[in-house]
Amino acid sequence: MPPMHKVMGFIDARSFYTGWAKEYGKQKDVDFLELQEFLRINTETRYYVCEEPNSHVMNKFLECLSKEGYNISRGLLQTRRQVCNNCDKSEDIYHDTQILVGLATDMVYLASLNAFDRAVLVTYNASLIPAVQTIKKMGKQIILASWGEKLLSKPLRAQCNGWVDLLANAEKITFEILQEEEKS
Repeated sequence: MPPMHKVMGFIDARSFYTGWAKEYGKQKDVDFLELQEFLRINTETRYYVCEEPNSHVMNKFLECLSKEGYNISRGLLQTRRQVCNNCDKSEDIYHDTQILVGLATDMVYLASLNAFDRAVLVTYNASLIPAVQTIKKMGKQIILASWGEKLLSKPLRAQCNGWVDLLANAEKITFEILQEEEKS
């Protein structure tokens, strides 16, 4: 019998929830223990999230994930003010560059320590391609997971060893959210 692969998960929270919310909104929720089992993660799952300061709802959610064995990496959501040159109207643009750099750095570092043979990367962000290429040069496999093909980065998928469509397998990792009247 061949030896079991050490499989580690890396979840880009923004990508994960953007894809999930587009499909399900508030109708379904994710069972994060089932997600780990479905993706065959058998070592550790790291969850990378940018958050707004003092978000009590997010803190409670992340505390629950941590109790389920997820390793949480937090970063602050960065803002940049963009001003229109024609009308001087301004708006804040939010980005999560800090946490994505952390995800990429952790993946490469952990691959160098042989912490995994195969990584499951849940993201749609093509900026992780250099990290994926580096890890593959170390002889490791990268499996990409996303909610369907709408938000999938085709260049990132081409660099990975495989792809898992979470949308096609949603019944295995989600559950219906009961409306208030159904709960009573």
